[in-house]
Amino acid sequence: MNLTAIQTKRAAWRAAMTATVFGMVLSTVAPALAVPTDVSLELGDSRVDETSTYVLDMSTVDTGTSLQCIEIDLGANADGSGAVSGLDTSSSTFDASDIVTFGSWSVDNTASAAHQLRITNGTGENPSATGSITWGGVTNGDTAETTYYAVMTTYTDTGCSTANETTTVAFVYTNGQAVSVTVDPTLSFDIQPVASSTAVAGTTTTATTTDGTVPFGSVTSSSNGVAAHDLQVATNASSGYNVYLRYTQALTNGSGDTIDDHTGTYASPSAFPAAGTEAFGFHTDDTDVAGFGASNFAAFKTSNEIVMSRTTATPSAETNTVAYQVGISNTTESGTYNSTLIYTAVATY
Repeated sequence: MNLTAIQTKRAAWRAAMTATVFGMVLSTVAPALAVPTDVSLELGDSRVDETSTYVLDMSTVDTGTSLQCIEIDLGANADGSGAVSGLDTSSSTFDASDIVTFGSWSVDNTASAAHQLRITNGTGENPSATGSITWGGVTNGDTAETTYYAVMTTYTDTGCSTANETTTVAFVYTNGQAVSVTVDPTLSFDIQPVASSTAVAGTTTTATTTDGTVPFGSVTSSSNGVAAHDLQVATNASSGYNVYLRYTQALTNGSGDTIDDHTGTYASPSAFPAAGTEAFGFHTDDTDVAGFGASNFAAFKTSNEIVMSRTTATPSAETNTVAYQVGISNTTESGTYNSTLIYTAVATY
């Protein structure tokens, strides 16, 4: 055989071997798995260490293949490997689905040690093209703001080994952001003057008050002295407020003489006597304070008595009127008689 013939045979043998090897290589390459679209993993509560739902949502799912296992492999790496510190899927539950029939599938926690969430169906089911699957009872990992991965794979067997479709998404745990707001307590109390000739407590004022004085002036046995203040209160206290009134002493002159207190008491207010009788008392028009009605009066005391009251917050100012009346007899000693009225507003928060 000449040299040319030998070279021709060798070239033909090399070509045949190359074609054979190339064919063998092609035959060992697995077909690429299909990939759903619009895939997301939503955590109902993304805070570290909290128990949460994990909702897998996806579209363009292969509806032509009967599935027996759907799995999410949670890991530190994009292939699902690597531990997620603190993550616990051992008590996961299958809570909802509209991509497969909810009642036909069961949760499978046999792979929880590998941080996998699974549902299985022994008879198989073709999924819907679009939908979601919800697992519950998952304890989140303990590291915030670190990227982790969820590899979703569908399988055609309950052993979750023959893959049909797969895709990977990322997720992150977070720290809850504690919000605090401080609302300061509020209380405003304003004692406002009332002019003379103002109708109060079934009578008419004879003097004009100021915030600080009740100047009855000269009073005779033929005409009682009448004065008043408007009390205005506002507060955000949830249980409302009380306004208390007391005096420092009975009306007393420089010689130590006093004007009698009105005979009506706080527990049992009564009509104020007509001119000519010694008496000193007060009236409140707050209907939340019992017994005063339209024109009854009570004697002052040196201890607090409620003259205005509410049991709920009153952010808008409310106003009530407290009237004062004094009478003397024709035997009342002369002189200037003095006392001090003390109001105290108390809010209950």
